[in-house]
Amino acid sequence: MKRLEGFQFPVWTVPVMLLLLGILCFGLLVSELGFYWDDWAKTLVNVLYGMSGYLEYYAEDRPYSGWTHVLFVSLLGNDRVLWQILNLVLRWGAAWGMVWCFNVLWPQARREVTLAAVIFMVAPVFTQQPIAVTFHQQWLQYVLYFISLGLMIRGVRKKKFYWVYTLLSLFLMAVQLTVTEYFIGVELLRPLVIWFLCGEEQTDWKQRIIETLKRYLPYLIFSVGYILWRMFLMPLSGEDPYRATTLFDFFQSPVQTVLKWSRIVIMDMGEILFGSWKEVVGIGVGEHSTPILLFSWGVGLASMILLAVYFLKLKMPHTSQEGKQTFLPQAALLGIAAIVLGTLPGWLIGRSVLDDFHSNRYALPGMFGMGLLAVVISDWLSEDWRKQVVMLSVLAGMAVGFQVRTVNDFRWAWKDQQQLYWQLNWRAPYLKPGTAVFFENEPFPNQGLFSTSSALNLLYPQDENPHPLGYWAYTLLPRYVDQKPNFSAHSLNSSFRSLNFEGKVEDSILLHFDPQRSNCWWLLGPQDALNPYLSDLEKDWLVISNSDRIEPDQKSSMYPPRELFGAEPEHGWCYLYQKAELASQFEDWETVVDLNDQAQAAGYSPDTRASNVPREWMPFIKGLLAAENWQEAKDLTLESYRQDRKYGGMLCDIWSTVRAGDEGPADVKDEIMNELGCMN
Repeated sequence: MKRLEGFQFPVWTVPVMLLLLGILCFGLLVSELGFYWDDWAKTLVNVLYGMSGYLEYYAEDRPYSGWTHVLFVSLLGNDRVLWQILNLVLRWGAAWGMVWCFNVLWPQARREVTLAAVIFMVAPVFTQQPIAVTFHQQWLQYVLYFISLGLMIRGVRKKKFYWVYTLLSLFLMAVQLTVTEYFIGVELLRPLVIWFLCGEEQTDWKQRIIETLKRYLPYLIFSVGYILWRMFLMPLSGEDPYRATTLFDFFQSPVQTVLKWSRIVIMDMGEILFGSWKEVVGIGVGEHSTPILLFSWGVGLASMILLAVYFLKLKMPHTSQEGKQTFLPQAALLGIAAIVLGTLPGWLIGRSVLDDFHSNRYALPGMFGMGLLAVVISDWLSEDWRKQVVMLSVLAGMAVGFQVRTVNDFRWAWKDQQQLYWQLNWRAPYLKPGTAVFFENEPFPNQGLFSTSSALNLLYPQDENPHPLGYWAYTLLPRYVDQKPNFSAHSLNSSFRSLNFEGKVEDSILLHFDPQRSNCWWLLGPQDALNPYLSDLEKDWLVISNSDRIEPDQKSSMYPPRELFGAEPEHGWCYLYQKAELASQFEDWETVVDLNDQAQAAGYSPDTRASNVPREWMPFIKGLLAAENWQEAKDLTLESYRQDRKYGGMLCDIWSTVRAGDEGPADVKDEIMNELGCMN
């Protein structure tokens, strides 16, 4: 017991603690995560166009950004789990970089700096960690930024090696800014940091200003040069999509621009400082299922306890009162400035943190400022070190629980994507190139049609360097809400960066899924004209769904690539249904009957929850009729009808194809038509 009481964690365990915290936050479900949003397009570039494809892909806005993909694709390939691990490691590297950098700046406040890094590691304002192929770039920039900033601080402190540290710092600054312009705002924190450092030697304000400007001059020249180059000189393939519209608008109408910009700034600051913590404090009640709530609470509680014990037992000197008097005001000022300047690039291009699901990425560069402010506020609430540790550990633990729930949402989003892509592959082993895939609405919230389109182009084999691509995704809403299909008037030419597609409306298929009314994805066709659960818009557009675009055999056993789409799901109900639809399309009735036998043997029926949609039993009914299994077809039809009588019209339509004059089915058909209330 005495040994335990006297035990302390050595300082070298700080990065280990941060890594463990990152794993608890983002790593527990890593094997069940996949590709999201821009990830699909960037992966498609590598698969179809190779490393050189990134040059063209980024040509319109960040022509030098692709080097990070070339580097990491060379190391990781397209393995989705390895990309998730990389993104976690880079986030950990950013947190550890923050500790190293600010320990150099405030060596007397190491405990406070470490606690600030903990809050930075788990801060809830950025909710897109699982979008790994995309956001590895920003976390890599963070690592380079903190190393560069730390080298600058060392250079100011160690005058003998000033230029060595300065040149290294400038080099890393240049490297990180080749990736994106996200961090140019926090680069403007450098004079403030130098001001703090010069205050250690200079008490005269005038001399301190002069010394600060001298030390900042190389960074100022580089920053001004970069801003001018980025705004006016950087070679782009077209109009800059990240043009500083707010700045240019200011010169045209300053009053209106300032008023509009002020509202955006106030709302964004409110979201970053307070709104983003709302779900953290609410601990997910009413928004998530019980299992994930309990799991996230358990992980959060464990994190609270481990962090509190760790910091109370950390072998690190306490900050003196004099040290606090230096650290607290500087940390508060730097924290606020980081949040404002970190979000500034987004504001300058007319974006807000609140614009859409992905817009909180604009708050990412200044997120470390939240950690600094949290430590300052905890000290203001209580001067007792132990109470500060408990407060921040509780806050961090709750944030861990929130991040676990957020990662779980991405886990389900990945499962939803897998369901579509694998079911489409089962239903359409090969789609002829030039096929457009229509949905009424976007199939996955917050992913974008370019994302779905990119995934479709990875689902089937294509020639190298295809121009145009073989497939693209479209929605009926809102584009075609008031239009009837017109094969000659509706062109299908779409582009996203270097990716483009050209197709015809008549070379399309129409897919449908409603979790309330279907168990599986449906490939719609003329037979769905009587479907009781389709919208009028979908029924109007059934004519475009051309099943002739489907070929029954795969072109390659390597597709779909497992490293991209995950392992093939269990061959359950939706597999049997999709394969029955495919066999029915090609009138392979023997296969349909065999699949029906498999379904029955597995316990599926219209009365079973997993297979309780009559629409999904229709290919089996058709197969039984074609095989002249009259009684079994009748029984299956009546079971389906009893499950949902609204499908009576579609069931009648199937039985209407049976020739009543034949001796065998005549009585059965009459009986079924009467049971269903069909119009003879």
